[in-house]
This record gives sequence, structure tokens and C-alpha cells, in this order.
Amino acid sequence: MSPSAVGPPSATEATGVFAKGEDPWDHPRTPGGVALLCQFAARRGFGSDVLLAGSGISAEALANPNLYVEAYEEAAVMRNLLQAFDNRAGLGIEVGREYHLTAYGYFGYLLLNCASMLEVVATALRFAPLTFAFSTWSARVSDAEHYVFTFDTEHVPNDIRRFAVERDAAASILLQRELLPYIDRLPLRAVSFDFPHNDAATYEDFFEAPVAFDQPRTELTLDRSFLDMALPLANRHTKQTLTLQCELVRNVVLSRTGIVASVRSHLLRNQDFAAGLEMTAKELYFTPRTLRRRLRESGTTYREVVDEVRRNLARELMAQSTFTRHEIAERLGYSDLSGFLRALRRWNEGPEDDEFRPAQLLLHT
Repeated sequence: MSPSAVGPPSATEATGVFAKGEDPWDHPRTPGGVALLCQFAARRGFGSDVLLAGSGISAEALANPNLYVEAYEEAAVMRNLLQAFDNRAGLGIEVGREYHLTAYGYFGYLLLNCASMLEVVATALRFAPLTFAFSTWSARVSDAEHYVFTFDTEHVPNDIRRFAVERDAAASILLQRELLPYIDRLPLRAVSFDFPHNDAATYEDFFEAPVAFDQPRTELTLDRSFLDMALPLANRHTKQTLTLQCELVRNVVLSRTGIVASVRSHLLRNQDFAAGLEMTAKELYFTPRTLRRRLRESGTTYREVVDEVRRNLARELMAQSTFTRHEIAERLGYSDLSGFLRALRRWNEGPEDDEFRPAQLLLHT
């Protein structure tokens, strides 16, 4: 479901949610976020090999803006970072300071050209898949005086959840400060985190506001008038041009997003089709029950995703005359040739016979 941004024309209208992000958190993203994690660690004596270990991301990929990394791959880098720094409290705040406006590419420059902070918020939630965030965002006007921005991390793996929400909250504040360079201080009245208490010094030093822990939700509370603040560099024509570009990128990202895309990508990368749901869930840092449920919510099953990936890979391999039937069967994880041939017959009985014509050739040669 696409995020909706139902923005009122003025921040002085009725209370309630006016913008809400509903796209999956586990969307592909550019390697820029991972690069920032590596740069943070490098300045403190940890090489990129430490952070990238086991993630499936190469050091060369970090310099290629045309590549995408999966959310679970960036999550693996986060785990390595947390281990390197002994999982210290507030680490996400330290890292979030690195996520300057210019790190977001088209998205950052689009926000820079919005007319007001109200427009910034609605636009940011529309194009959240272009960010590095793991949180899902929503924005509401709570009463006559306050505007509240909420970070939901319900679906983020437990072991990186705190770090992810710390980073996202700190990056959000940094972004707003850079959008409004003409004010000395953001009208931030309170910061709430939904995780246990820690030494608040690191947090309050950065946010410049009271910080509370063990709260029902992670939220930033600001003056309602903040939404009416004008941006000094706004340009309507440039915003329209950048909006079109961001729509194109968003469509690309969302075409490859969600739990099904993560499982599909994992299977293609590892090509271990005999691993089973339990092993795949472990490697994606889900419990088997959670992975099974999320696939069911997406209208499919693990077996169906495996079958789809096998079918598409078989089509590609059969288009290359260099592979024998036995080699393809082995590559696709079949224990013997007969199992592969049965699958080919089944695929040929489906609605896409014409697209799978190479299978017919194999069956009759």
C-alpha cells in the first residue's frame, strides 16, 4: 500500500494525523547509508572489512550509486557495528549525526525546495522509501500547541531496533536543522523513546530537549507553529522537477520491496534452495513463525517463492546452451534429474506456456 500524505493547507487546521507512511521498511536502498556507517567506524579504527563481513555487500559497491542493497544486508552491517562498539547506548545518536541533507540525493534536494515545514513533512513521508530509515513514520497535530512525529519500528528485528530508531530520530533532527539554518534552535519540546532508560546525557545533549524512556511510542514533539515555518531556498519549479525524478526512483524501489523481495533476493544470492524456511528465516534474522506469517500476509508461501525463483532461474539457464539438464537440475537444488523434469512439466501446464518454451525443448531432447 502506498503512503498517503493528506496534508492540510495550513498548520492551524484540525488536529489528527495529516501524513502517514505505509510502505514496507525493508525496501532496497542505495549503499550511501552503509557507506556512512563504514566511515563512522573507520574514523574510530574499524575497517570496512569488519562492518561488511557476512553482509553480502562489497567495498566496491559502496562507491556505486546505481546499485541497491537490501535492508537485511544493511541490517547485517548494523549488527557488525554494534558488536564492534560493544552495543553501547546512544550509538545510534552518534551515527545519526552523520546523515546530512546531502546524503539523501534527490530526496534531500527535494525537501530543500519545499515551501514550508508542513510541505516537507508530507513530502518526506511520500518518499520515505528513498531514505535509509528503518522506522515507519507518521505525523499528527495533537492539540492547539503541538505537532508530533512518530517512529514505528514494530517490524524491525529486535537486535537492531534500538540502534535503528536512535539513528532515524537523530537523522531527522539533523535534517530539520539543516533545512532551517536561519533559526538558532528547533522548537523541540520533548523526545520520547519506547526502549528502557539509559544515561540521558548523550540524548539531551544532541536533541536539546527533555528525553523520556520507556514510553509507549518513540516520538518527537514540537511546537505546532513549526509546521508553518518557511524554507529560505524554496523553488517551486525545481521542486516539480525533483518530484518527478523522486517518483521514478520510488517506483523502482517499491517494485523490489517487501518480505517477498527479501526472500527472493536471498535465494538468488545464495542459491541454496534446499535450505528450507527455518534456515532462510535465521539468515534473514526472523523467527520461522514471523517469516511464515509475513509471507502469508503478502499472499504467498515460502514454497511458492522458491518455486517462482527456481522457475525464473531455469528459464535463464536454459536460454544458455552451455548448461546440461543435469547441471541445471543440480544448480536449482533438485536431488535428481527426474525431479527437475517433473517441475518443468508442471510449469509448462501453467498459464505462461509460451514464455517457457525452452522447457519444452529440454523435455523433448
